[in-house]
Amino acid sequence: MKYKKWSDTELSYIKHHSADIPDKYIAQQMTEMGGTTITADMVRRQRRNLKIIKSKGRPPKYKANEQ
Repeated sequence: MKYKKWSDTELSYIKHHSADIPDKYIAQQMTEMGGTTITADMVRRQRRNLKIIKSKGRPPKYKANEQ
């Protein structure tokens, strides 16, 4: 596989959206925007290189009427 040179706009997109959106969906959005195929593994690798750590596991579900 050929190495991808990441642009500043792509890296900033990962920085700004990694807290809210899973890597899989970031990869889909970036593929549509850039025209080149970007996988979730590629996004995950760049996120880790940027020192952005996501919490492990599934987020807890909100229970409105728990008593």
